[in-house]
Amino acid sequence: MAVVLITGSSSGIGKLSALEFARRGHRVFASMRRLESARYILADAQKESLTIETLQLDVTDAASVRTAVEGVLRREGRLDVLVNNAGFGSFGPIEDYTDEELREVFETNLFGAIRTTRAVLPAMRARRSGTIVMVSSISGLRTFPFMAVYSASKFALEAISNGLRCELKPFGVRVVMVEPGNFNTRAGINMHFPQKVKSGSPSDPLYLRLIEKRRIAGKNVTFGNAREVARVIADAAEAKEPEARYLVGKDAEQLVGLTPLSFERMIDEMMSLRAED
Repeated sequence: MAVVLITGSSSGIGKLSALEFARRGHRVFASMRRLESARYILADAQKESLTIETLQLDVTDAASVRTAVEGVLRREGRLDVLVNNAGFGSFGPIEDYTDEELREVFETNLFGAIRTTRAVLPAMRARRSGTIVMVSSISGLRTFPFMAVYSASKFALEAISNGLRCELKPFGVRVVMVEPGNFNTRAGINMHFPQKVKSGSPSDPLYLRLIEKRRIAGKNVTFGNAREVARVIADAAEAKEPEARYLVGKDAEQLVGLTPLSFERMIDEMMSLRAED
């Protein structure tokens, strides 16, 4: 039985991963920014007679991270698996992001994962054992129109994860990246938009037409069952010698299989509008 801490567990992949680990008999601490949201995962756990502990953890708050990690270590004496899942999508023209809005995306998607990882590392290094699962995205390998800011945060997470994997291997700590494609979660509902886009007044009217074209193209995308991602996360954490990265979903495999040039041509065709059109 492993002691597992998961961030961003109120819904989506985080919640499904917590339930999957609990089904496999692990000791699960499902954390979330607002503890009042715990009722959703606890209700699902009760239906299956699963035991899950919930705790407050805001990855953007160093004190919250420290308190949560210390609480788990105090109760269990160890922490075997950290799943860095907390994050949110963001959609809009790069030009229309304020500095504050850019920082908000990176604070959660990148710095939050780094902050939580640093908090658990002393205990894992001391035991010469542990697994850190970084929930990245296909957007950490390919950049889609109007999702460049989100992609940038995930590209950076990929770089950090690759570096950590090499640095921590001598200490017996494994770092794994899980890169899902499109799956049914609450990500669309929780999507972040720059204020200019939300108000319908981007810097240039052409942006609105391009955004609409992007959304229409997105309607042809097939979304998978997010339980598949949860199973991959749990499998990776349980593996004696996990892979460095796990692509999840046929769309992810297909897009990564494209050459950079062919992918860029596909995107250019998708977004072919001119100011005079």
